[in-house]
Amino acid sequence: MGQCQRSPGVHTLGSRATDAYEAARAKATRFLHAGSAQEIIFTRGATSALNLVASGYARAVCRSGDEIVVSAMEHHSNLIPWQQAAKRAGAVLKFIPLEPDGTFTMEAAAETITPGPRWYRFRMYPMCWVLPTR
Repeated sequence: MGQCQRSPGVHTLGSRATDAYEAARAKATRFLHAGSAQEIIFTRGATSALNLVASGYARAVCRSGDEIVVSAMEHHSNLIPWQQAAKRAGAVLKFIPLEPDGTFTMEAAAETITPGPRWYRFRMYPMCWVLPTR
């Protein structure tokens, strides 16, 4: 079971659930080419996962003067964690501007990212369910 600290219980159903959980973790490890199963974390959903990354990983690596770059089409659930991470670290939160049709270009992204400081971007989609873009 590694470092997980879960108690599988002594009931047969509990043991089967634990085995299925660990099998899913092993399958995800292979699919994602992770170094080990301990690198795989399951969360309730995308928002939970994003909050974990923004509050944990970003806190560990972002420093004052770094940039966190997001697109202007980000959903609120993706924007707030990065705003909080930037504020905690003293980093700068920057937005890639949108085109009139609601998309953004790689040129706009390149103009937004400042050469020099370290910058982080963890999620960028070519489409958005908040805006009618694809």
